[in-house]
Amino acid sequence: MRKKAGIILGAGLVIGITLLKLQTGSFLWNFISGLWG
Repeated sequence: MRKKAGIILGAGLVIGITLLKLQTGSFLWNFISGLWG
């Protein structure tokens, strides 16, 4: 149960990050660098 949940969570995280980079890539990084800059 716990192992299955971990796999689903990990896969979801990877997919989510990939989609974020593809869809909002430059906007997201500009926003983050704006916060840190």
